[in-house]
Amino acid sequence: MSWYYEGRELTSDDLVGMAGFVYEIHDLDTDRIYIGQKKASSRRKVNPTRKNGLKRPRRVTSESDWQEYWGSNEELKKLVSEHGPDRFRRVVLRLCKTKAEMSYYEMREQIMRDVLLKPDRYFNAFVGGKLHRNHLKHCWIGTPPHATASPSGESSTSHSEGKSRKRAVKPSPTSDV
Repeated sequence: MSWYYEGRELTSDDLVGMAGFVYEIHDLDTDRIYIGQKKASSRRKVNPTRKNGLKRPRRVTSESDWQEYWGSNEELKKLVSEHGPDRFRRVVLRLCKTKAEMSYYEMREQIMRDVLLKPDRYFNAFVGGKLHRNHLKHCWIGTPPHATASPSGESSTSHSEGKSRKRAVKPSPTSDV
């Protein structure tokens, strides 16, 4: 069973330059859906051995198992193994350039669909994540917060965007009595 993206089968070429994707897996018999994310590649550490000729540990990047992936939900995986993949449709909702972008759009999709409030419609039992706005700078819509335009047209960020500034100490009130 393939993954579909924009009405056609997803290929490895579609994932070049992408961290991964946000997806839905739809059980066509029960009409239940699972919303998740999948990384396009995986990194692993290769230790030096005489056989591989390495002198120090290296990180090796390879394509993930996305083509055979059926989500992390145990109930869904059990149904796939019992009934076969033809009962399900896997659809990529969004390709993402960063892991933070994947987390944001997965969580956004889950919250907008109220997946935790509709257990009869969704397999998802957990929504979570911790993101900072700066992880999504490449996705910002409009002017970044606390940005001011310089005369050259470039935007600069004010001190409140993480840079600390020493504060003047106020003198304590003294009495002249």
